[in-house]
Amino acid sequence: MEREFLFSKIDDFILYLQKEKNYSVHTLRAYKKDLESFFDFLREKKKSDVDQKVITFFIGFLLKYGMDARTVARKLSSLKSFFKGLKKMGVISENPAQLIKTPKIKKHLPGFLTYDQIKKSLEISDPRDRAIMEILICVIQINLWFLCFGLELMISAITSLPVCISYALRLLH
Repeated sequence: MEREFLFSKIDDFILYLQKEKNYSVHTLRAYKKDLESFFDFLREKKKSDVDQKVITFFIGFLLKYGMDARTVARKLSSLKSFFKGLKKMGVISENPAQLIKTPKIKKHLPGFLTYDQIKKSLEISDPRDRAIMEILICVIQINLWFLCFGLELMISAITSLPVCISYALRLLH
């Protein structure tokens, strides 16, 4: 498929997303930016045809030069949607991005507060700040009770939840 022909269809695709899918202005802007960056890349690399090989090259290029895998996955998703939409509109006969796998996205575990961090956060010298902290603690307790009530948890089930305390690492989990 020819690059300039496909580039000319970006606005048609954006209009399709706006009218048929009712996407927000921000989503439409993100799609357009992603698609234009792909076609700018093709122009820069002097690639005139768009196929699976070129799209894979683009994804690899972005990852190689340090773009976050989550951003690259979004750009690939935009390309897949673009070609899927053009196919649905009858502009193209096949989707060259359909079989390309999304890059793996690393999952990060949440951190834990250490004993010192908890202790420091509770050491408030200003009486106004201490009052605010006490109000926040009350709000948290009330929300916890509402959560338990909403989930129909029994108090015995809550109190029997396992608690892990590491005195050596000064962690409470």
